[in-house]
Amino acid sequence: MLSIMIVDDEEMLHELYGRLLELQGHQVVASAYNGDEAVGMYRDMEPHPDLVLMDHRMPVKN
Repeated sequence: MLSIMIVDDEEMLHELYGRLLELQGHQVVASAYNGDEAVGMYRDMEPHPDLVLMDHRMPVKN
């Protein structure tokens, strides 16, 4: 099982990715909707997630 952070500006994709990953036995430990939010959350997390699944085009920070 992997701990995963999802970063995407589309809420529908958050839900889809989260459900698919959890069906595969993984744990979604955090979700962010833009790059600034993601960086702040990641810095504050301990331990860090095993994987960050991230959109490459987002508002605020890519």
